Amino acid sequence: MLSRLTKSTRLSAVPLRTILWYFSAPVAATTIALVLGAIIIAALGANPLAAYEALLVGALGTKYGLALTIVRTAPLVFAGLAVAVPRRSGLFNIGAEGQLQLGGLVAAAAALTHQNFAVGLLGAIVAGALWAGLAGYLRAWHGVNEVISTIMLNSVAIGIVLLAVQGPLGKQGATYPTTGALPADSLLPFVIPDMRIHAGVALAGLALLISWWLLFRTTIGYRMRAVGLNPVAAHHAGISVPSVMFMSMLVGGAWAGLAGACEVLGVQNQLAQDWSSGWGYTGIVVAFLGGSHPGGIALVALFYGVINAGASNMQFTTGVPGAIVPVIQGLPVLFLVLFVSWRSLPSTRRRRLAV
Repeated sequence: MLSRLTKSTRLSAVPLRTILWYFSAPVAATTIALVLGAIIIAALGANPLAAYEALLVGALGTKYGLALTIVRTAPLVFAGLAVAVPRRSGLFNIGAEGQLQLGGLVAAAAALTHQNFAVGLLGAIVAGALWAGLAGYLRAWHGVNEVISTIMLNSVAIGIVLLAVQGPLGKQGATYPTTGALPADSLLPFVIPDMRIHAGVALAGLALLISWWLLFRTTIGYRMRAVGLNPVAAHHAGISVPSVMFMSMLVGGAWAGLAGACEVLGVQNQLAQDWSSGWGYTGIVVAFLGGSHPGGIALVALFYGVINAGASNMQFTTGVPGAIVPVIQGLPVLFLVLFVSWRSLPSTRRRRLAV
């Protein structure tokens, strides 16, 4: 029966209009957000074109800016995949931040004890997967809403990290809860030394390829997508829906844990209180705008990496407040939600509202 279901759900059966919508809606939402951002910048008394030019120059116009863009894109790729893979199974992994936090904690602990980055990476993958797997288990076999459980687990994970840096992993005499500098042998090597681009960037690219292969070239990936589209039909086709849900959360958590490890071992070189820049939460936006597809996630993560890397130059050059950055980051999601809500309305109601 699974083979018959596969034949009946080929891409060729998807209407061209649906495919065009899938790709055009995020682009349109981002474009409108940039236009509205330009209006806000103009209202603040700055030249929008000059501001955007300064942002691009700061992010892509110098070797340092380009390296910063690439490095800041990597954790967004991991976080986006952490949300996107479970989303393909119909689950909302809101807990990527907590999984990322625990991944960073385990990586730091491994660095301090084993002084080996490979151990830290592997430990972070396991920690993130198990933390997400807990929510996946509760959802798959006990019906506990994964949105609620992952939000709660975020708070627990952040608390565990805080206790660790204040206690057993904390540096004695430090004025701020931190582990101090991690041993050099435990840090990620640079793949491009003169630009200080660490190996985590290469791992992010590998994660995109693995996720694409898993979702679109393997049986488990097909089952994930089938469960996400219609769990009842998937069940009647012989797919174990709970097992697939649990597996997708494990994979998502593994990517989030790896994001934390790469950030700690490749960029910050220590673990401190409030060390995360909210990559896990931003990953929700990246996955949503990227259509939960690895290709889309790569583009959206790069877009946000450019904004993050070029923001300081835009502020320094044109005087635009740095607070405009989260506004520009959040507006595309707002407009995409509006587009999706509009499209989900019956055609007769859309016509009435348009009049």
